[in-house]
Amino acid sequence: MSKVTYPGAGAIGVASVGVALLAIGLVAVLHWAAQGKAHAATSSPPSPPSSAARPTPATPAERAAGLLRQLDQVREQAFARRQASMLDRVYVAGPLLAQDTDLLQRVVPPGCGMVGVHTSYSGVQLPASGDDRLVLDVTASLTPSTLSCRGTASTIAAGEGPTRLRIELVHQADGYRIASQRRVA
Repeated sequence: MSKVTYPGAGAIGVASVGVALLAIGLVAVLHWAAQGKAHAATSSPPSPPSSAARPTPATPAERAAGLLRQLDQVREQAFARRQASMLDRVYVAGPLLAQDTDLLQRVVPPGCGMVGVHTSYSGVQLPASGDDRLVLDVTASLTPSTLSCRGTASTIAAGEGPTRLRIELVHQADGYRIASQRRVA
């Protein structure tokens, strides 16, 4: 098995951030909708507060980090299955979708999958948000991944060290999508 760095492999990590953000937005919307239905279905009044310790509600940054993880899972599956169409659930139509689709098709030959294209996120901050958009500053790191063809691992793509990114998510009818992302100092 050889170890290589693909041209544009750093873009895998940068785009992973966007994927995770989209999934986080989708999960948040679905969770909010499920809570509303569950509350509407109950006819009994809420139980009185207990003296037991309650979990602290997630901060907006923690919820955003969860969205990033969900988006990353969608992107990871797109590369593992070589299904570029899954990236439509990660990005709005435009340059980022085109770049990541091109990257997937260029580095993953037909009949193969890039397994382990996973991005971890830390230092998530929300410098701006609105009804239809979130702006996130994050530190993203990409783990090494393995090109696997017909069940045989053939190549290891190097990961990418910590990179500080600013990502803008926009809300669509079915959840958030990455609209832009760029490196920041």
